[in-house]
Amino acid sequence: MNQNYQYNNQYGQYNQPNPPTNGMAIASLVCGILSIIGPSVMYVRYFSFGLAILGIVFGVKGRKLNMLYGSGKGMATAGLVCGIIGLVFSVIDIIVTIYAMAVLGTITDSIIESFDDIFDGDINSYTEYYRLLR
Repeated sequence: MNQNYQYNNQYGQYNQPNPPTNGMAIASLVCGILSIIGPSVMYVRYFSFGLAILGIVFGVKGRKLNMLYGSGKGMATAGLVCGIIGLVFSVIDIIVTIYAMAVLGTITDSIIESFDDIFDGDINSYTEYYRLLR
């Protein structure tokens, strides 16, 4: 008698063992999900673009390995879709961050120019102004 089969059915039938798990499909799903939530999490945000690319690559490879393992096509497809969505979110996050830095730089420059106009570039005036603020 083969030890891989289990006798769990009340009618005397043997259940077949589960096929091995497709590791690429699991990696694709994990990377894809992390790349979606990445832009909103503090430290994952820096890696979300790379995770999205890995999710897409692992998803494509996981779908190809489906014939070998016989399972994981759905997980690989879900990871591929999540990777694509995460890539879009990451690109949007990068664009918004660059735009915010540019706007912040412009605002900072205008504030500095207005202080220079007020105090005419005199360092003693700056010192007196900050002493009055305290």
